[in-house]
Amino acid sequence: MTEPKTDTVHPKRGLHILQVVLLVLIVLMLGVPLFIIIYNHIPPLYIPGTEWRIDHVLTFSAVFISVYYLARRIRHILFLVFATGLFTMMVLTFMGRYSFPQLVNDYRKFIFSINHSAIQFKFQEAENPEDNVFPHASEFRNAIDYRNSLVRNYAAEVAVKHFDDYHYSGDIRILQYFSVFKEIRKRWRYVYDPTSGDYFASASETVSQLRTDGKFKGDCDDYSILMAACIKAIGGQVKLVRTQVNSGGMLTGHVYPEVFVGNKKDLENINYLIHEALFVKESKDKPIYYHVDASHNVWLNFDYNDYYPGGKYQSTVRMGELII
Repeated sequence: MTEPKTDTVHPKRGLHILQVVLLVLIVLMLGVPLFIIIYNHIPPLYIPGTEWRIDHVLTFSAVFISVYYLARRIRHILFLVFATGLFTMMVLTFMGRYSFPQLVNDYRKFIFSINHSAIQFKFQEAENPEDNVFPHASEFRNAIDYRNSLVRNYAAEVAVKHFDDYHYSGDIRILQYFSVFKEIRKRWRYVYDPTSGDYFASASETVSQLRTDGKFKGDCDDYSILMAACIKAIGGQVKLVRTQVNSGGMLTGHVYPEVFVGNKKDLENINYLIHEALFVKESKDKPIYYHVDASHNVWLNFDYNDYYPGGKYQSTVRMGELII
């Protein structure tokens, strides 16, 4: 009499499935750190004619396939390789070169950059070509007296007043630029110029206002001059931008500072830094706005529109620039 067939999984097949699952898990554990390290050196790539980033997809796919193929070929020593990698991380941690918390932090930065992109602002030129100039350029340059000892000492003091204890693997000057922004922005009080014409207060003159009540006073020109001087005094690159703002149906002139922060790859870390570490409350549910010049350099908005670097621009018109 023939025994009835039963649905059973062959032991060898079950073992094979388990090995594949374990292999994929181990490949992910090995591949993610390798992906993060490689990804930091891959330039941004886009689908031609679109703004869709594909560099992270291509990089992860290449790393995963490569590691998986290698793992299958040497799976008999895979655990030894994994143990070696774990040991290497422990050595790097001991040497202070790269730690597990840094690895986790880099992974969080990557995930954040995928889900929360910064916004490249789209500007338009002025309608009249003759408007694409920066008036009073010499007065602005003279007022930005960043070599003045009063300005230099103030900039150096506030550069390390905030975020000095935050560990950042990138350019440490970024933290100092942000510290300068935080200190100047929270102390700024808007005061109109005399009705007789523009008044350009020098940075040293504005810094001296702190002696009375701990506040800065002035209009957008004075704010931009002070911010530019302080950023320059601590080694940063800054420029002033002239624009027009629609205020109650009337177009009024406006000047604001922009600070060079690197390239788009650097911007991913900065986006995470602002939202998740340094300006969490100020930037909650708000994007980062930036401008990219002809050389693909990223400039972050340092205007007083908001209480975090990268606040929204007041206008889409870009009428003139003044490199300091």
